[in-house]
Formats: sequence, C-alpha cells, structure tokens
Amino acid sequence: MSREAPGLLPLLFVTAGLALGAVPGDAVDALRSAVSASDARAESVQKALPPVIEAAATAGLPPLSEGIDRFEENFEAGAAEAAKRADRAAPAEGEEPDPAKRLQNIAKGSAEAMRALDLLDVLRKGSLDLVDAVIKKGDPAGVNLVVSEYEKHTRKVDDLEKRDEDGRGKLADLSAKAYELEQSKAKFDAQAKVAGDKAEQAAKVEANAQALEFHRDLRLRLANAAGSMLANAKGPDADRAIAALEKKVDGKAPAEDRIRWIDLYARLGRETIPSEVLDVAQQAARQWKVHEDEANKLRDKYDKAKEAYFKSTDTRTNTVSKATADAFNALQKQMQAATAGQRDMDRLRLAAGRAVGAAVAVVPEGKRDKLVDWALLAAQNEKEIETRCAVVESLGQLDHPKVRESLRKWLVSEKETRVRLEALEALVQLKDAESMEVVRARLLAHENWRVRVAAVAALVRVPQKESIPALIAALEVEVGRVREDVTQALQRMTGQALAMDANVWKRWWDEKGASFKLEDVPKSRRLAVSAWDQAAGGKVTFYGISSISKHVCFVIDISLSMKEADGAANGKSRLDVAKEQMKQAIDGLSDGDTFSIVAFAGSADRWQPKMTKVTAAVKDRAKKWIDNDLDLDMGTNIHAGMKAAFEIAGLGSRDSGYQSEIDTIFFMTDGQPTVGEVTDALELRRLIREWNRLSRIRIHCIGVGKDPNIALLYGIAEDSGGQFQHR
Repeated sequence: MSREAPGLLPLLFVTAGLALGAVPGDAVDALRSAVSASDARAESVQKALPPVIEAAATAGLPPLSEGIDRFEENFEAGAAEAAKRADRAAPAEGEEPDPAKRLQNIAKGSAEAMRALDLLDVLRKGSLDLVDAVIKKGDPAGVNLVVSEYEKHTRKVDDLEKRDEDGRGKLADLSAKAYELEQSKAKFDAQAKVAGDKAEQAAKVEANAQALEFHRDLRLRLANAAGSMLANAKGPDADRAIAALEKKVDGKAPAEDRIRWIDLYARLGRETIPSEVLDVAQQAARQWKVHEDEANKLRDKYDKAKEAYFKSTDTRTNTVSKATADAFNALQKQMQAATAGQRDMDRLRLAAGRAVGAAVAVVPEGKRDKLVDWALLAAQNEKEIETRCAVVESLGQLDHPKVRESLRKWLVSEKETRVRLEALEALVQLKDAESMEVVRARLLAHENWRVRVAAVAALVRVPQKESIPALIAALEVEVGRVREDVTQALQRMTGQALAMDANVWKRWWDEKGASFKLEDVPKSRRLAVSAWDQAAGGKVTFYGISSISKHVCFVIDISLSMKEADGAANGKSRLDVAKEQMKQAIDGLSDGDTFSIVAFAGSADRWQPKMTKVTAAVKDRAKKWIDNDLDLDMGTNIHAGMKAAFEIAGLGSRDSGYQSEIDTIFFMTDGQPTVGEVTDALELRRLIREWNRLSRIRIHCIGVGKDPNIALLYGIAEDSGGQFQHR
C-alpha cells in the first residue's frame, strides 16, 4: 500500500524551520532496512527497535508506518486465503471465541500470514512505544513528522471504517446465503463454495477490525505527542508552525479539515485554547441553524418537485420527462447540499465541544486549576443543549477532583436527562469506581428506561463485583427491552450464558458468588455471550426476529418494488408478507404496550403522530390501516422513514429522545436509498448512529430480496445492538 503524500500542515512545519532534530541515523537506517527487507523477520525488527525508541527518534515513525501498511495487507490476504481453504472462520467446538486467537489459528494455515502477523505484533507495539517515548521526551524537534503521521493515520482510520462497514455487510450477506443453501438442501459443492467465501470474508473482517483498533489508538497518541511537542516549542519558527495549524481550524477552512484537526489543536497546552475550542463549537451551532433555515426554505419546493416527479413517472417504463427530472434532480442536489452543510456543522460542534476537556487537561499544572473551574462553569451554563452535552462528555478526558465531584453531583441532580447521561459517560471514561455506587442505588431504579439502560451499560464498563447482585435484583423487576439489557450485562460480566430469569441467576450467585472473581472471567468469554437466544421466545416476532419489548415502532418500505414476489412466501408479494408480519407482531403486543408504524417510499407516512397505547380496538384500527392504506409509491427514502421514527422518539425536542417510549425499531426494506436528503449509505449509518447515541433504541433490520444495501442494514443493526435478517 503506497503512503499518502504529506498534507499542507507538515510542509508548513518544514518551511517554518522546525528541524528533524538529532536522531541516530544509523539506528533509523537499520530499522528501515529490517522493515523493508523482502524477507523481513520479526526478530530482526525487534532487534532494531530499542535504539530508535530510546532516542525517541521521530524519524523512525515513517518506516514503521510503511511496514504496518505492507504487512496488514499481506496478513489479511494470507489469512483470508488460509481461512477459505480450511474453513476456520468460526471457533471449533469448545474453543474460546477470541478474535485474536482465532486469527492466529487461521494464520497457521499460511506461512506468509503467520510471518506477517508476527511482524505486525512487533511493528504495532514498536510504534506505540516510540510515540510514548516522544511524548515523554517532549522535544519539539521532529514535530513535522509526527503531524504528518497523525494526518496519515486519521485518513487510515476513515478508510478502515468504510472497509469495516462494507466487509461486515458482505459477511452478513454470505451468512444469509449459507443459511438459505442449508435450508434448501442444496448440493454439497454449492454449500462448500459459500462456506469457503464466508470463512474468507470473516477473516478479512477480523483482520480489518484489529487494524482499525490499532490505528485509532495510534492516532490519539500521535495527537497527544504533536500537542506536547508544539506546546514546548519556542521562538518565531514555532509560532509560524502553530499559526499553520490555526489556519486548519479557523472559520475559513473547510469543515472536514476543521473536524480532522481540532483534536490536535486542542492539545497544544495554551491557556487560551479551551475557550477558543468552545467558541468553535458555539459558532458551529449558529451555522447549523443557518443551514437548517436554508433547508427549511427549500423543503417545500423540493417536496413539490418530488411529488411532480413521481406522479409523472410512467410506472410501466419507469421513465419521466426530462424537464421534470431535471427540476427534481436540481432541487434534490440543493437540498442535499443544505443538509450536508447542516451535518458538517453538527459534527464540528460535537468535535469541538468534545475537545474542551482535553484542551484543559494539557495546560501546565500551575495554570490548570483556574481553567478547570472555567470548564465546569461552561458545562453548567452553556445554553445550547447539543453543545452543552458535548462539553460535559469532554470532562471524561479531564481527571481532576473537582471534575469528578461535579459529575457525580450532576448524575443525581441534573434536570436535563441528556446532560445526566453525558455526566455518566464522562465518569465511565474516568473509570470512576465511587460513582458506580450511585448508579446501582439510584439510576438502576430510575423512572426513565433510557437512564436504566445507560446505568446497566456503565456497570459493565466499570465492572465491580457488587454490581452483579444489583443487576440480578434489577432483572427481577424489569420487563421488556431493559430486561434484555440486564441479562446481557450479567452474561458479559460473569461469562455465564444463563437464561433471562432472575431465579436462575439467584441460584447461580448463591452457589458461586462468594468465590467469584471478575478477573477470572476471560475477556473473550465476556464478549461472546448474548441474551438473544433467550429472547427467541419473545412475544413480538417480525420476520423471525423476536423481542420482549413493550414499546415498538415498525418502519416499513412501500416502494414499488415491494409488489414483486417474496421468494420465501409461495408467490405472495413482498408487501403482502410485510403486512402479515406487521399484523402478527401487533397481535403479540399486550394491552398497555405502545407502538407506532411508519411507511416510507419517496416520503414517509405515519399511522399516528405518536406512540399509541395497545387495546383490542387500537389493534383493529392499525390492521385496517395496514390492509387498506398502504399504497405503493415511487422511491426509497430511507432517511425520511428513519427520521420519522426518531421524531416520534423525540428527535429535535429540547431534551431529545428521552420522553418517548420507543425502545425498539423494526426496520424493513427491499431496496437501496434512492431519494431524499441523504442517499449515501455510509452517511446514513453515521447519521442514525448519532441520532441514537443516547436514545439507545435497539434497531432490528430486515432486508428482503436481492437489492437491499446489506452493509447499511447490518451496520445499523450492529451499531444499536439489534439483529439483522436477510430473506
């Protein structure tokens, strides 16, 4: 894989006169030779690393990066080929499902993969150790290389995230094909080919996931290193270098650059930067409103053009007049540009707000206390809710007694639910053990289900033995969706795949609790267990996915392609099957439960404007609407359908998403996103993930037929803890 050319900022650092510094050239040359050799060996690289690390030689970073790129590529290819031959994507019976161990076992089938894996282990550890040595040394010499590496790994993370989404979607598709072939008792050769393809893809996904985790970690460390180096730089050359960075984050720079560089800028250690970073967030919030107003002005014109486009389309030939198509396409581009600008400003607001804590944390100790007080006031008094939440979350990067004390206070006294949950997130980032007592005593029994779900997740992320009996007690009283979360938490903390039954867990704890130790549970076991098998008997079942949720929203595709036959339903159309599935799921709801329905094609239509409480009469009305009012239409506007569901859940309200009862969405489509404010699949996934970050709605996704975007659907389900089904 070729290295990217250095960006503008590193070049400006060079012209600013910051030298590479005195580095042991022979040692770096020896490392470069060891890494670039055609027969490179881990032992040779391991031997060449210590002198470079001891000298904190930044010149050693590029050869390490080049080696990592090369051997990540080699390893993925070799492991994938070995997995395909051996069909070892899944652990053998009784084998721990540890991804790292599984990749090692897969690699054993390929000498090249094994050599690459050994080299990657050495190169990755060496890179992290070298950056830590650079941070410790704090010498500004060589900062241009550090910043160049920061930019490179930022782009690498973006690339790996896209590959991760695509790869997991392909794996989900292959899993569905393997299941279909097994059920239809297809010929052995056909099943074997798909099994091999699935094993190959699984190996690629796991290799990419490990690479992504590493590059995220390295990127953060490089940001810390560059910040500390620049903070110690003195004189006009350093001033010019910092000015170059300032241009990357000022209001004239593209939003993408500002988002990419704000995290590094926040770590320069200057007293003025925390307020500058907050100002960026506040300005972005104001610009967001400008883009929103622009989008609202366009929306009526866009909707009318869209309606004219669909009405004039000849459904037999799927054609429309050029004038109508041109008018619609022009307005759609304007609409998408306006909403894209809005999303850019939202991301900048969040990126800048979430950098405030880090900006204070790197200020020299003697000057930090005053800024800690300032940051706490900013978190307390910021009027714009999104910005305030971002600043509160950022305090998780600022470990100070006053910060911990304030966060614990907000955890129980803050009126805004979202701010309270951000305070909890910050305490989790700080691994604040003391606050977990409050979580167990107060938040596990909170009236708001989202607070209870967040409390459960926090107890898993800051594990304490005392939390296990508290969770068992919660399992005894919880119903619906939260019951699933509590069971999963118990399973992950204990490594026990027990049922969703408090009595079962009580008996186990009575027998094992006294001798149980959290550290005895292997990490791989904590990650492997799941409550989904126990949820299989849930009362609400939709396309084979079961849930015990009592508050459900159905988001259903009614585009024209839904008239096509459902291959698994003996000639019935996809729409007919969807109607049957919805009516069956509604029958599973009990009196007092709540539900809603959103149908979408070119636009979205709601059965009711808000969640409706279940009665026998309400069920009948919903079924009549399903039978009589779901008319097929042009277009597949996934953005509109999902946005309508999240608006029912409170999206856009001041305390966004926390008063609605929706805790589970069933989302079904048979197509790609073709129209709407957002049609890019990766952008849609990111947007839905951000909507749902604190809403914590579980989204189960169903793809029907050959055309849905499997990567998108699988990704939405994975991001939310839901399940994916393809038929």
